[in-house]
Amino acid sequence: MASTGSNDDKLPQVWGDVPPRNPNFTGRKALLDCLHEVLGRARETAVLPQALHGMGGVGKSQVAIEYVHRHRHEYDLVWWIPAEQEAQIRASLANLARRLELPDLSEVNAVVAVREALSTEQQPHRKWLLVFDNAENLQEVRQFFPTGGAGKILITSRNSGWARAARLLEVDVFTRDESKEFLRTQIERGVRLRRGPTREHPRRPAARYRASRGLEPRDRNVH
Repeated sequence: MASTGSNDDKLPQVWGDVPPRNPNFTGRKALLDCLHEVLGRARETAVLPQALHGMGGVGKSQVAIEYVHRHRHEYDLVWWIPAEQEAQIRASLANLARRLELPDLSEVNAVVAVREALSTEQQPHRKWLLVFDNAENLQEVRQFFPTGGAGKILITSRNSGWARAARLLEVDVFTRDESKEFLRTQIERGVRLRRGPTREHPRRPAARYRASRGLEPRDRNVH
């Protein structure tokens, strides 16, 4: 569902490495509503990550992408972090440190500086969202989480072990109704692609030219 309001189209002040929105995204309304409700809750304690959990190929990352684009206007900072490998996380957070104009540090120190800045709100972007995509190694990824601040952490993972450190929201295969909706939209898209651009009848340009010159329409029966 595409945004309609001008506020919904506004990007956060800091917007980093977020994949483009999928124009063919369908279904998942209940899941997206639940995710928004959970992430929207005010909290008084340390940051508790939210994990989208499910087997490979069910669309966890696509749900996260759709959520981020749908609610991006609610955040000051959104940063998408590929989390399959520790080196990727460090490189992404070092880029965030530069984007936040933190002191020029080594990659290791930059990561620490980002955590500190977000945890203690020592930067102007209070409402932040970090997305750790494909975060399979629990211990490896957790060390990069801010521990305070008013921000949110969203994880996508196949690892059910995140239940020990995060709230889990299960992403399953499409329901029957969602499968029908997806199939219908794909069929409609395929029909539009096969039709291609609308072609003008070959006689119409000539007819418009004669009309623009005040000429009578040509009689097709006259040879």
